[in-house]
Amino acid sequence: MPRLLSTDASPNTTPHDALRSIVQILNPWTLSRKNTRHVDEVQRFFVESFGTQNVFTFLRGRSALSLTLESLGITSGDEVCIQAFTCVVVPNAITALGATPVYCDVDDSYNLTADSIHEVLQKHPRLKAVVVQHTFGVAADMDAIVALCKEKNLLLIEDCAHALYSTYNNKLLGTFGDAAIFSFGRDKVISSVNGGVAVLRSPAAAEKMKMLIQEKVIHIRTADVYKHLLHPFVFEVGKILFEFHPALCNGWIEIFKHTRLIPLVVTEKEKEGAQEVHYHLPNPLAYRALVQLRSIRTTLAHRADISKVYAGLLPIDTFFPQHIPSYASSSLLRYTIHHEQIPQIEGELKKHGVYLGHWYDTAIAPKDTSLEGAKYTVGICPKAEKLTMSIANLPTHLSITEDDARMIADVILKNSKKV
Repeated sequence: MPRLLSTDASPNTTPHDALRSIVQILNPWTLSRKNTRHVDEVQRFFVESFGTQNVFTFLRGRSALSLTLESLGITSGDEVCIQAFTCVVVPNAITALGATPVYCDVDDSYNLTADSIHEVLQKHPRLKAVVVQHTFGVAADMDAIVALCKEKNLLLIEDCAHALYSTYNNKLLGTFGDAAIFSFGRDKVISSVNGGVAVLRSPAAAEKMKMLIQEKVIHIRTADVYKHLLHPFVFEVGKILFEFHPALCNGWIEIFKHTRLIPLVVTEKEKEGAQEVHYHLPNPLAYRALVQLRSIRTTLAHRADISKVYAGLLPIDTFFPQHIPSYASSSLLRYTIHHEQIPQIEGELKKHGVYLGHWYDTAIAPKDTSLEGAKYTVGICPKAEKLTMSIANLPTHLSITEDDARMIADVILKNSKKV
């Protein structure tokens, strides 16, 4: 069998990561809560990159978002504008505060716009904040959105979970709003299995954040740190087993998932609209993030190069990829295509060891999410809902070579002919 190429199977993990995780598991000092060296270094990286001392780390980006909103004064009864074509953890971060998510439609860049926010304002004049999601690393139109938020006195939070070190007119995303959040989830730009960062501009909001951290954020159990460290090892072994037979890989990983020996991406509780506990970022996971942060520009350049291969081989008028405006950097977390024969294409790609992603095949992902819990009504964001039809994501991560990308594009082209 060929090697496994996937957008979802711990794509950022390398054999070196797996070995490093085992070394960390065997070294008790790395698990000590007194040892915050790497957490401090991650914070320093963001301080230097984003020009503010108000940087806070968490186990998850979703915690960073919820606590950021609370630090900015979002409370029960408030309304917060977010886009459809997103993950359920975004509305959950809002509803956990007793606030209400108000959904905005998107354009061909898969982002909300100043016009769509303005439309929402007509029906929700008490709107207090806007969360801008730079989908797959493509910047929203920040000049127009910033101007509208200033005019209407709206708080602006940048959700950079997909967009670490991506830019808008050569300026870093995360520097335009009142705050920004970032994620080191297992299938984000970089990965420490889990991890999140909040960057705040207001000193008053930063002081409120410090209070909230004391009140609401706890240390993760040592056993759960071990589970996070086990994750890279489990998936690297799975990739080796895949080369013998896919069933061996699937069986191996399912054992660890069903026994809860590795953490889930989204829990059943979260799919129903609830929020999990807020945790501090453990030092061992901060170390994994730090290693990848140091080479972030190389990672982004690679993703941009792979995206260019796909773009050069797959005709726009056949596969309708995400639009990248001239103001946005072109390093894509995932390269997205739309085609009526996606199932057939996927079937053929699996024969070559390629497993495509499906962000987002529903307005609020994952597909088994409770839309009622997410406060989403089908039909309110028709453009976003249309995007979810016949969608697939092609991988751009470091394990994908340009030859891999050409092979993937070739298989897609051969299996997308009209029948």
